Formats: sequence, C-alpha cells, structure tokens
Amino acid sequence: MKNVNAALSTVLLSGLMACGADTDSRADDSGAPPASYQEFLLNWYADYDAGEGLDYLSQSDTWERDLGDDVKYDVLLDAAYGPHEERTTMDVYVPAGAESAPVVLFVHGGGFRSKDKDDVLDKDRLPVVGRLIAEGFAVASINYRFRSDGLEETETESDWGCSGTLEDGCRLDVIYRDGARAVQYLRYRSEELKIDPDRIGAWGRSAGSQIVTWVGLVPDLAVADHEDPVLQQSTRLQAIGHANSQATGPSHLWPELITFPQTTKDCDPLELWDRLAKFNGETGYNQSLQSTIEDLDSAAGQDLMRVVHFLEAMDADAPPFITTSPVEDLTCEQLIALSDEELSGKMMHHPRHSELLYQRCQDEGLQTCEKVTAVEDTFSGTSDAYQDDEEQLRLFMIDTL
Repeated sequence: MKNVNAALSTVLLSGLMACGADTDSRADDSGAPPASYQEFLLNWYADYDAGEGLDYLSQSDTWERDLGDDVKYDVLLDAAYGPHEERTTMDVYVPAGAESAPVVLFVHGGGFRSKDKDDVLDKDRLPVVGRLIAEGFAVASINYRFRSDGLEETETESDWGCSGTLEDGCRLDVIYRDGARAVQYLRYRSEELKIDPDRIGAWGRSAGSQIVTWVGLVPDLAVADHEDPVLQQSTRLQAIGHANSQATGPSHLWPELITFPQTTKDCDPLELWDRLAKFNGETGYNQSLQSTIEDLDSAAGQDLMRVVHFLEAMDADAPPFITTSPVEDLTCEQLIALSDEELSGKMMHHPRHSELLYQRCQDEGLQTCEKVTAVEDTFSGTSDAYQDDEEQLRLFMIDTL
C-alpha cells in the first residue's frame, strides 16, 4: 500500500529545504524576495492581533502572597498578556523580596486543545517549581489559544482573530505567536514584576514544548514602532527546554526526518506512518496545521510550513538548548505491535524526535547543547522518570540563566 502522506512529505521537505531559514524566501509579488528569514516572519505576522486594541492592558489582575513555611512568593494571577480573554492569560510566581529575578516560563501540553496554566502546579512538577522559586527564580505559566477540535475547513490564510476555543480554534502559526507574545509581556512588565528582562528561559511539555522551541529558535519578532507596547518587546529567550515533544511543527515532515531503530530488515516504518495518518484522519499525523497535506503542497502551504518548521530555524545564534524525553526508545517492531491509539502517543513522543534536534544543535555549533533521552538508557520508561526529566530541566535553567 502506498503511503500518500509519507510520499508527499518528501516533496514538501525538499521544497522547504530549497528555501531554508538562512536563505531568501519565495519571491513576493514584486519579484524581490524578503532579505532574510526574520523579515519573512515579520511580514507573515504583520497583521497579527491588528485592530484588537489595548483594552487588555488595563484589565485587572490579582496579586496574592503565599506565606508557606518552605517557599515564600507573590503570585500575579490571570494577567492578560494578550487581547483574547482567558486564552491569553498568565500567572507569575515571584520569590518574595525579589529585585531582579531570572524567570522561567512554563507552557503546558495537551495536543493544542486541552489543559491550562494550572498544569504548572501538577503534583509531579510542583516540587521542581518550588525549588526554582526557593533558588530565586520567578516562574510564569500561560494559557494560549487552542486549535479546533477537528478540521471544519482548511485555513489557507491565518485567522489572527480566532478565539482559540475548540469551536473556533487557531492554526499552529497563531498559537506559536501567542507564545512569543507571552515572552514579550514578561519583558513589558519586568520592572513591576521584579524580574530580569535579560534572563528569560522557557520549557514546555509536548505541544507546549513546540511553542517554546519555536519561540526560542526563530529570529526576534519585536516591532519597534508597533501600536501595542507589548509587541515592541523582544521575543528572544536565553534558554530553551524542549521536553517530551516533537522535532518540528509540520507533522507531515516527520516520516522523512524520524528514523526508528530496527531489529530486523522486515519492519517498514512507512507502515507506522500510514497507520498514524489514517488514525488522525484527513489532516495526517496531527491536526494542528488545520490543513490537508494537499493544501500544504501549495505555495501558501509551503510558506506556512516554513513558518512553523523550527528544526530548520535552528542555527548557531540560538540560545542554550536542552531536549529531554523520558520514554522508551521503542523499535519499529515494538511500535508495530501497538494499538492505533497507543501507537499515536508513542510516535508523537518518541525520543528520536529529541535526538534529531540534539544532532541539529551540534551540527549548527551551538555553544550549549544538552540531551536526556532513553536512547542512551538514561531512563527506563518507568513512572518516576517524569519527575527526573523535569529536574534535569530545572538544573539546566539554573546553570544557564
């Protein structure tokens, strides 16, 4: 059986490589290409949140003080970092008495369609957060706009005004940009929050990690003369924590990028990708692009893919980077034996995604590249690996920031 998604991914990948992050984009109507990938992105996001107004900056938020015995901190609750109501709010936990604390932003997972900013207080994560605060680090956690629950219709152009609910979801490029806005907001309010705008790191899990990694790897999206003062701020991170996530945003490229270990020559990885594509329906391996693969093969689709292809955006100017994956390094043969639902989770979070990013990090000559994956038997896939994974991220942030 021919795997249409995997076969077309070769075409899509070759098209993207022809206009990589360090080269000129496809020419515009005048025939002159943008000067750089940064300009390409700034043009792409020129209308992002345009016309939304600045009322969100005057919305009330709440400061509370936690006077626990172990860790004392102030917390800013439900701060609106953007104009999209609950979907663009954050909480910020600041060590009591801080003057200029480094800050670590957490972005929750959930397939771009579930969970919220309270996930930072998950029972397995809370000790890690507590230790960060105890060592003088602020911790922020955000909501962001979700994708639609299913493919109502293909989006050929970005709907910047989408509400981010499951009924009116947003495409992946919009969701990624919300993550960058959160970083800008932290800088915008840094003096009031008592945080250091020059020491901001971020980590996320799964979908949230995609957001964080994209924000950290693409060029700065600040617009100096923007009418919204938040969007005038830099989007650059000083540390990236990629955890239990994927190698890049466009899932249709995964079959060409991810190689699973094999114990025999008879196991065909394309069979795995074919099963995953069928399991997820007409959008292929996941639904975050809100597009079919045929749409992505168009000129507009190629531009969209280039926007969200953060693996290709990694270069020597990227900040210190760590990737972790506390799951087993399952072979092709082991994956074949799983049910479709199990297969989806294992392929989406396979440690070979992390390995690919780490290799790219080394190839590009980044000063700091670290990894913690089961590929080298760091973890056995047991239940306590999750907390160890977060602890490695904490140590990286402390050492880097």
